Amino acid sequence: MNDQQQIKRLLVKTVKSIPFLLLFLIVTLIVVKKALSYKNPKYQSVATIKLDKNTYGFSAANLFKNFDVFSSNEDIKAEVELIQSQVIITTALRNMDNGVSYFRVGELRTSDIYHETPFLVEYDSLNPQLYDIKFDVVIKSRHEYQLAYTDKLGTHGFNGEFGKWIKTDSLKLRLMPNPLNFNKPDKVVFDHYKFVINSTKSLVDLIQSNLKVKEVDEYVPVILIIYRDESPERAANMVNAIANAYIDDYINRKSYIAEKSMQFIRNRISNAYQKLHESETKLEAFKKKYNVVNTSQETETGLREISKIRVQLDNLAIQKATLDTLNKYVNEKGDNFWNYAPKNSFGDLLYTELIKKLKAYQAEKEDLLLTYTPEDEQVKAVDRKMADLIRYIKQSIKSTANDINIQKKHLDSVYNASTKMFVNLPEREKEFVFLNREFQINQDIYIFLKKKEIEAATQTAARMSFHRIISQGKVPEEPVFPNQTLILFVSGLLSIIVGAILIYLRDYLYSKVKDRSSIEQHSTIPVVALVPKVKNNNSLVNLQDVFNNLSNTLLIKKVIPNKGIITVTSSVKKEGKTFVANELAKSFARKNIKTCLIDFNLHNPVLGDAYHLEGAKGIEDFIMERSTLDEVISETDNPYLSVVPAGIKQELPSEVIGSAVLEQKLEALKKKFDLVIIDTPASAITVDAVRLMKISTATLYLMRVNFTRTLYMMNADFLKDEYDIENIFILLNATTVATNYTGLYIGSRYNYRKTPKNIIKVVKNYKDSYL
Repeated sequence: MNDQQQIKRLLVKTVKSIPFLLLFLIVTLIVVKKALSYKNPKYQSVATIKLDKNTYGFSAANLFKNFDVFSSNEDIKAEVELIQSQVIITTALRNMDNGVSYFRVGELRTSDIYHETPFLVEYDSLNPQLYDIKFDVVIKSRHEYQLAYTDKLGTHGFNGEFGKWIKTDSLKLRLMPNPLNFNKPDKVVFDHYKFVINSTKSLVDLIQSNLKVKEVDEYVPVILIIYRDESPERAANMVNAIANAYIDDYINRKSYIAEKSMQFIRNRISNAYQKLHESETKLEAFKKKYNVVNTSQETETGLREISKIRVQLDNLAIQKATLDTLNKYVNEKGDNFWNYAPKNSFGDLLYTELIKKLKAYQAEKEDLLLTYTPEDEQVKAVDRKMADLIRYIKQSIKSTANDINIQKKHLDSVYNASTKMFVNLPEREKEFVFLNREFQINQDIYIFLKKKEIEAATQTAARMSFHRIISQGKVPEEPVFPNQTLILFVSGLLSIIVGAILIYLRDYLYSKVKDRSSIEQHSTIPVVALVPKVKNNNSLVNLQDVFNNLSNTLLIKKVIPNKGIITVTSSVKKEGKTFVANELAKSFARKNIKTCLIDFNLHNPVLGDAYHLEGAKGIEDFIMERSTLDEVISETDNPYLSVVPAGIKQELPSEVIGSAVLEQKLEALKKKFDLVIIDTPASAITVDAVRLMKISTATLYLMRVNFTRTLYMMNADFLKDEYDIENIFILLNATTVATNYTGLYIGSRYNYRKTPKNIIKVVKNYKDSYL
């Protein structure tokens, strides 16, 4: 058999189990819904905080960089951990009235009533051991109540009045009427209550268990604060308190740090100012000592001046050497030195002009001597002019030499004075660099601290933050726990799964016949035919048509002889022996085969009732020879069908079956009819059927789908081998209508019934075919 057919057969079993699954589903949903009604609901509120990032946020503007107390880049996950930390939760609790929790005690559950409490608890002193324990309060009237609690020492009870203190060694407390709820009707106020005075640790642990803080995304600076509580108002108040506590904690912490930093900076500024003043004094004393303002510039200027003086001295030395050479030349040549061409060029432009003047006077003198005598006045006048120029040149040389000597002396004195500033210059420079460096360091420290003081003062004064609460927690209207829709869906799904598991587990533990293949796996006896399960209201098949097909199959396979006895039996009761025998007899009768139907189930005869033969003589009377054959045979509406009931029950069935004339009596019936069909008792219960099977020409051994246990599948093989029974065939009863006549195929394609178009008829057709 192919896999598709096997899957179809498995589905048929599931479909047949639908009524059980539906019942199991309905019962499960009713139980779960009832259980949910006793479960305290929880409400969820959400607040949203957007973190500012100074890399791209609003605080990235230069104007605000020093204003925001959140000026550093914060890691989002670190902020998530901070929000749900004990520090923030403890800060948030300062703004909440969670010190005392109030509960109303019902028959099935205890509910948190928060602000709906009719009384308020005030306590002045309390033993630490009484924190986190439950106090029972029963309000008796508008004035009186009963208070009880249990600690390590036992149970303590008090009768109290509203507004009056209860004082013991362990506690001092009183109950005050809550003006918002105490004036409600008596049946609302007069009830059983509990209250718990919470310790900070227990409150923090409780809040952390119901609090969930998470980032929207790893790279999105948005944080969600989610809190669940039985009171919707408290859920909203808690997320808002935590969000505000987070912002306030950062502002206060950063401001506190800024103030402490400013105090420290101011102390350091005073110390830095003192050191700066000392370094300024030392630097000033150094400059006064060495009469310098700026050592570097003055050193550079001094070097430049010395260089100039050295150049001037060199120039004077050159001029002096030139004058000495000229003076020597003039003195060696005498007054007629101009008559000799100098070996070198001496003097400046004036000297050159004077020489030219002398040459001109000399030429004039020579011209005059051609006319006049040396004694002539004109000649003498020219000589005097020449003598004056000579004296002027010599005196000029002498004066210039004196001037050069004077300048040289002056430049030497200036040079000596300038070079004195470089005496011990490395030591002075080292001292100056040290003093100047010390001054510069102290000045930088002072300036840096002053800037930081301004920044700290700005942060202290500007208590602002660019982190924002962009969504406040709102009071929820619908609970998020328990999620009835989800729980009912999951419960329903699980009930179907568990129901299916139970069905298949039961099927495994109490395995039954499923189809032809399951019989063939356990038995060597062939399955001769199948009988579909036909209900009275099933319009898809006709009962007569079903058994006509069955009789045709038996005739085709030559299971039914021309003359013979057919025994219809099974292993246990209620497998359809009587029904199949009766309908099969009717089918053969409709084929004009003279058939006799015998009710040989002497333990539980029913055919007589079916044909209204109560009290009539039957097979028992015939075998025990109390009646003749004709007396026990009853005619029916069909002339080809006769019925022999069980008879008047007097002897034990074993005596009838064990009669020596049994075979002879049945042979007489066989001669009178073409076909004798015997309905027998269950073969696994009594041996009666075995005696009849050995006498019969053929035996139809019934197995009923989803009824016959697997262990009985081999009973037919056992009887065949144990009692040497031949011509035994298995007949599978109550198969689905969708199974074809061979039992090898299942599905709507293996019939000629028309598929309806109406959806209701389709469902009905499906139900009639598979269920």
